[in-house]
Amino acid sequence: MKHYVALMRGINLGKRRVKMEDLRAMFEQMGFANVRTLQAAGNVLFASQTSDTAELARAIEHQTIETFGFDSDTFVSSAEEIAKLVKLDPFAKEKLKEGTRTHITFLGQPLDAKSPFPYKAPDGSFRIVAITKTHLACIVEPTSSTLSYMDHLGKLFGAQATTRTWNTVLKLHEMLSEG
Repeated sequence: MKHYVALMRGINLGKRRVKMEDLRAMFEQMGFANVRTLQAAGNVLFASQTSDTAELARAIEHQTIETFGFDSDTFVSSAEEIAKLVKLDPFAKEKLKEGTRTHITFLGQPLDAKSPFPYKAPDGSFRIVAITKTHLACIVEPTSSTLSYMDHLGKLFGAQATTRTWNTVLKLHEMLSEG
């Protein structure tokens, strides 16, 4: 069995309210093992025999509609992929002001080779300091709102993305390492 994390977009925002015990039950009914959640934000750790992360994401998205009545873009990452992100440690060399937030954005589609990096928002509210083909490491200044930053990212890279704090990614890595 391989270990994964499903990052579900928009869980417990607006009218998309889901109890984590109900979300865990959905994953267990889908046949996944070792199902756990982190926070009430749609971070679900699980084990599966399937190795195709795109197939897993599609199945989870379909089942979310069936179970809860709304869609949620879902990004599935393997334990190995999360470990590579942590090893990359994209914020290690950055001097951060107090109150600065560090995020990893998971993209639904690989980045275009023409994407300009590093990137700084015209208003200085955030910057992208590192990337992989499907991840952005972002530093959000204390004066900016998360909503305007997310809107800006959506315009640059498309709406199919979800963001987690660096601390959440570190905690997911810790939990995935436990098995």
